[in-house]
Amino acid sequence: HSASDNTALHIGDFVIQEANSQDGLGSVTRSTSGSSTILVGAVVGIDWVHPGGVSLQGTNLPLESVYIPASTLAYVWVADDPNIIFEGEFDALGDQPNQTDVGLNYEFLLTTGSTTTGASGMTIDSSSEATTATLPLKLMGLKRAPNIDIVDDATDANSLYKKGWVMINTHAYGRVVAASAGVLGV
Repeated sequence: HSASDNTALHIGDFVIQEANSQDGLGSVTRSTSGSSTILVGAVVGIDWVHPGGVSLQGTNLPLESVYIPASTLAYVWVADDPNIIFEGEFDALGDQPNQTDVGLNYEFLLTTGSTTTGASGMTIDSSSEATTATLPLKLMGLKRAPNIDIVDDATDANSLYKKGWVMINTHAYGRVVAASAGVLGV
């Protein structure tokens, strides 16, 4: 994350390749689109950089910082394997997904992350389900939980805030895959 990047980064944010890397290592920045974008992966960790440019390994780490503020130089650890399956939460708008939606592609929403916990605010856009191959996320399954109804797609209390397992469909190191409802196991 370069010092010239005016976006904050949170653990779990999807990132894209930055056009002009400062260090030749391939800088990343927070995705600016939740619909049609080529993603590199998701942030899973932060390695702070000392103001003098030397990475701090084990001493004087600013542990009170749980996210990277805008315009702050830092190295980030990115889960960038195109085969990783991520767990994400659906937003509360529109019909919630059900088990027949597994295999469809989705957009994600670019909600700001928490400066308290450091967690990403990005959610899966529940109303964006489609077979469109350029949508960035493919639903691989729905997380089962005692209080969540994975059969119901209504917006009632037992269907809101479902969690799903998704793969990056438009990955920089992978390939774009068309969607088909109900073709994957639940």
